Amino acid sequence: MMSVTFQPFLARSSDYPKVRVATSASLSFKYLKYRASTHNYSAFISNGEFFIQGRYALIEAMQRANVKKGSIVLLPSFHCRSMVEPALFLGADIYFYQVLDDLRPDFSRLSSILENKDRRPAVMILTHYFGFPNAVTETKLFCKLRNITLIEDCAHAIYSQYLGQPLGTSGNYAIASVWKFLPAKDGAFLLDNNKGKSSQICHQSWLREAKSFFVLLQKKAERIFEYMTPLSVNAASLLAEAHKISDKNKNNLSLESHPGLQNILPDKIQISGLRSSFYLTKFSDHARIIYQRRKNYQQWLFGIQSIQEIHPLFSHLPEGVVPYAFPVLADSQGIIFHMLRLAGIPILRWEDMALSDCPVSSSYRSRLLQLPCHQDLLPEDIEWMVDTIRQFAMELNQ
Repeated sequence: MMSVTFQPFLARSSDYPKVRVATSASLSFKYLKYRASTHNYSAFISNGEFFIQGRYALIEAMQRANVKKGSIVLLPSFHCRSMVEPALFLGADIYFYQVLDDLRPDFSRLSSILENKDRRPAVMILTHYFGFPNAVTETKLFCKLRNITLIEDCAHAIYSQYLGQPLGTSGNYAIASVWKFLPAKDGAFLLDNNKGKSSQICHQSWLREAKSFFVLLQKKAERIFEYMTPLSVNAASLLAEAHKISDKNKNNLSLESHPGLQNILPDKIQISGLRSSFYLTKFSDHARIIYQRRKNYQQWLFGIQSIQEIHPLFSHLPEGVVPYAFPVLADSQGIIFHMLRLAGIPILRWEDMALSDCPVSSSYRSRLLQLPCHQDLLPEDIEWMVDTIRQFAMELNQ
């Protein structure tokens, strides 16, 4: 297995209270339909093969692209760990290509480096971050000229389109996550645009199906009873606590990430997602989900436009884009991140990325925050989060 160094975490969840706003969508009749949708809202839902998680669909895509021990795989330097481990599992040699400020591949640098390599890369992974199309035309041409198999990572972009075409249909293969958009326990799709032979996938047991349904109901109950009306915050107190957490976590060895494979279980590679997850893809009101996610993103954009301490990564929501999250850039010290977590706002960062020479990824590891914009959020939820961020910004400026 190729040696890849994963960077340490920057914080621990035990330092923060429970979130006061739902992290993801829960089961709701409002977003279900009595009849299966016949409209093609997603190429994945219409034509994809169903896996338990995206990392296993990615393994299958790489295997179909003939990735094996010693093959070169091009991965973006800005990534979550689940993007990296499938290539490690197959014994591939990974090259992390640099990205620009908008997370597009740095093609000029990548081209010059590949000219000096004596082996042709087998695969390039192109990630459509947060639901936004990422250099589709350029990457397709780049791979075609060099005979590289293109795999689109649409984990954040199951619904999104580019120039009227669904994302995931430009590459040779594509993967997308279900549970990131629907209240499913698991589920991911593999789209094989080469029309290869489908995998022999095994269904999960009915006992596991029953347990997962109980978890969905439990999550719904939490949404009703636990996520109470958010409280007002004491910005000065939380700022002081944020500095304490920041100081405590500096050079803390307990935050080190583990080497090797942490997220790949070989016995799950040929396992299908739950039947309940699959049926959710067929009976969800996709049009309503798409509308609400776009509406929530626009509310975020309008709400933070006067706040100088954070900036949206994408300040415009193009037609056809259905966002997974609302990504913003904050301070590099992570003080705003700590303050928001202490206030009970659910946010994510990709902290344990593999080490690379990309300055953007190094910066975004602490600065790029993923705020929720799922369909279950109420307008008052986003209003409270925006008001809280505004209070923190005012406190930081005093």
